[in-house]
Amino acid sequence: MTGGERLSLSVTPETCAGTGVCTFYAAGTFELDDDGRVSIVDEHGDPDDDIRNAVEACPTRSLRLGPSGGGRP
Repeated sequence: MTGGERLSLSVTPETCAGTGVCTFYAAGTFELDDDGRVSIVDEHGDPDDDIRNAVEACPTRSLRLGPSGGGRP
């Protein structure tokens, strides 16, 4: 994202395999619950590049990233 544009995150816990890759890249943003399912603890808890890396590394594509506020991708 450029120009200070914020990112919008969404997760699908039902497809999460619990690998913890997301928490490796962005521990301030994601956590795994007791069942090993991903959740967002702070949408802006890490730098955007770290969040983007976590989303791209998710093996089950349970994380999605887009522009906040309906901006263009």
